[in-house]
Amino acid sequence: MTEGPAELDADAYIRLHQDHRSALLVYARTLIGTPWPAEDAVAEAYFLVWRRLRSGEPVDDVPAALKATVRDLARSAASRDRAQRVSYVDLLARVIEELPQRWVKALWQAEAERQPPVAAGRRPAAGASPAAALERARDGVRQHFLRAQPGTPADPACG
Repeated sequence: MTEGPAELDADAYIRLHQDHRSALLVYARTLIGTPWPAEDAVAEAYFLVWRRLRSGEPVDDVPAALKATVRDLARSAASRDRAQRVSYVDLLARVIEELPQRWVKALWQAEAERQPPVAAGRRPAAGASPAAALERARDGVRQHFLRAQPGTPADPACG
């Protein structure tokens, strides 16, 4: 099935799947890093190449086409993930600017400096329960972040 343009033969395609799936999964995992998205990319690659074959498009080397499709899917997923992370970081920065400074300081001490809540609460303005203050700060960040998401419902009951 690798010599000349491939023709649509379901049995041969099933054999191809059985023969090459493991190697494609290993390849996809090296590109993507995590098992489930790699398995999704391989499954989607098989579907896309199958669809090309069914439409009559000539494919000279089906295993190479599968590998190229997995590579393209991994590249596309990586750019979407990177763009999503950048967008979340930008949004989080805007949210943090809106928070009370005591919350930001408590969160920084707890999350970035890995101090226990008691250490973050030793400041005079922290109140009686540093753990409760830190939890209020975390909840405040969560609520502000969710409200800042595009398409968030205006009605709080929907949240």
